[in-house]
Amino acid sequence: MPTSIITLQFKDLLKQPGSLRQIGRLIRDEVVEQWNLHGIVELDFENETIASGSLFDEIAKLFLEFPKEEVKRRLRLVNIDPWDERLIVHLAKLRLERKKVAS
Repeated sequence: MPTSIITLQFKDLLKQPGSLRQIGRLIRDEVVEQWNLHGIVELDFENETIASGSLFDEIAKLFLEFPKEEVKRRLRLVNIDPWDERLIVHLAKLRLERKKVAS
């Protein structure tokens, strides 16, 4: 597994066309793609507040696709608004609870 770190600027990722959910899906895909090349992906929010449940829900889906500890180890949320971070954590927990109930 690669051990390097890449930092993605969230503002740049938000400039892509589409709805916030579509952009979230693109960001999730970019994180996964970068994990193939780098051990750790940092998403730098540059202290901007995003507050989009649909966008963050797509990022939270990483916890369904990969083991929780791996996501926590390999994805770093840098300079993130505390409310945005709480929203991502909340959505990840909801996703994991739904997965547990469904299985």
